[in-house]
Amino acid sequence: MHITLPSSLRVVSAAAALLLALGAAPAAQSARTTAGSRGTVHPQAIEALAPAAPAIHLQRYSVWFEVPRDGAGTREIELVALARPALLAVDIQPARLQAEPGSLARFSVTLSGRPAFLGGAFTLAFRELAGGTTLGEIPVDVQRGVGGARSTKEAAYATLEALLAEVRTGAYSMGDRDEAVAKLEHALEELGESLAPELWAKDEFGVIDQNRLNEDEGADVFHEERECAQKTFDAIRQGEIDDAGLRAELLGLIDTLVFADRLLAETAINDALAAGGDAEEIAEAEEHLAEGDALVAAAAAESDLRTVAALLYAAMDGEYRHAWKEAVDSH
Repeated sequence: MHITLPSSLRVVSAAAALLLALGAAPAAQSARTTAGSRGTVHPQAIEALAPAAPAIHLQRYSVWFEVPRDGAGTREIELVALARPALLAVDIQPARLQAEPGSLARFSVTLSGRPAFLGGAFTLAFRELAGGTTLGEIPVDVQRGVGGARSTKEAAYATLEALLAEVRTGAYSMGDRDEAVAKLEHALEELGESLAPELWAKDEFGVIDQNRLNEDEGADVFHEERECAQKTFDAIRQGEIDDAGLRAELLGLIDTLVFADRLLAETAINDALAAGGDAEEIAEAEEHLAEGDALVAAAAAESDLRTVAALLYAAMDGEYRHAWKEAVDSH
């Protein structure tokens, strides 16, 4: 996602897949307001909607708009996608919300599908239902392509680090802020440990491979990511986080980690096939991969957070880890 901003405003880029931006309100407004977004890109291929069209990322964003302090009172605000590309689905939650002056109207946005042309752009507009007045806009460039497991995890780390800083300073609504902070700190620590260079494969020049792990130590990556996911779920439940936007970002971050684990396992299986590895062990690896996918699909159909967590734990540190190990040991 690309945000076009006036030069007087800052843009902070924590990673290629993470963008935090603040923008000025339209000049016609009586008070300065801000609009912005933070997005985690999920390099997950979407089922083809058009056979010849290349896949795009599944992209999830949290977007917000600061409601003007202009004495107008509570406003009902919606976020709408204007002139979106063909074959691109844009899901916005919630559909609309009530916002007080000075508060942040916050929405979760998911982009999926295959636009019929490379790239593509559209606009997200914050609109007041009474009268249909547009309060602010965010231009969006559709991102395409597939990133590596490590860069995906690094983007997740940057997202979590930024969210933790905001929670520490009092942002978002939650019942037990100290507990939420403690759990998110632990989650960030575990995610950082999964990025330890010694756990990852390196080429002859010492450059870390994006999608391959150290064959002796790499299993720890799956365990550390599972721990990160567990502490993130704990932050939501035990910290009593009730801000819909924050919950959506944290759950999207866990989705990112699940994807990274699957990509690591799938890459190991492809390497084993290319190397002519033991057919029986490769078949077992493929079975574990399929079982992990089934667990993830079951989690997607669940609404109970504890059940979702249990299913994803079993996929990440169970089936996907076993798939990776079987593939690595096959050759």
